[in-house]
Amino acid sequence: MSSLIAISALATLLAVTVFEKLSPKALRESATRQLFANLFAIRLFADEPGIVLQSLLGVIGANFRLLLCAIPPMLVLAPAFYFLYGYLDSRYGVAPLTTGVPRVVTVKLDHFENIRLETPDWITVDSPPVHVFADREISWRIRPTRSGQVKLKVIAGSKVIEIDPRRNMFEPAPPMSFYGVSLNWTWWFAIWSVLSVVPIKLIASKILPMLSSTVSKSVRHSTSGISGAS
Repeated sequence: MSSLIAISALATLLAVTVFEKLSPKALRESATRQLFANLFAIRLFADEPGIVLQSLLGVIGANFRLLLCAIPPMLVLAPAFYFLYGYLDSRYGVAPLTTGVPRVVTVKLDHFENIRLETPDWITVDSPPVHVFADREISWRIRPTRSGQVKLKVIAGSKVIEIDPRRNMFEPAPPMSFYGVSLNWTWWFAIWSVLSVVPIKLIASKILPMLSSTVSKSVRHSTSGISGAS
């Protein structure tokens, strides 16, 4: 769980930084002011239908402008978070091999002639291959006798296929538990990301500029001292 918390915080830091750098600041601040002004007008003039309708249209317009501000950073973040999701799902979303517990290995093949599965000596093949011709798939049931690095190969004639356990032996991992609360890793990732927004924004907007200013002053002081000595 600690590693997932750290990754969630880093992902939030990346998202906050990219949004701050790439979204148009002037347009974002103007749209935010427009949004709050119209929301306040709806509350203040609740008994005036015309003003309420006009304010609702203003809220819609402000939200549309905020969405426009989000497009540039989203275009940058989408590929990064796509690969991040794949990495996290392979790490937290797939159950590892358990000693004595059978798993099913499935691969897609173009043909089904002269096919065999090569396994290390600590993995037993419990069943003959099962063919699903319509989907061009073939499956075996295996059983590990101890833990170890999975290295499986499917030999199909002269073709050798390396087995990726994350794709070919997929089995959902059990929910992650934290102080008695069990949730899928995606929920924990979302929770830790949301909870880290405020401290990360505080660090990005307050602490980092202060540290940068302090370092700059120290460098200038050191430089001036060296120049004076010379």
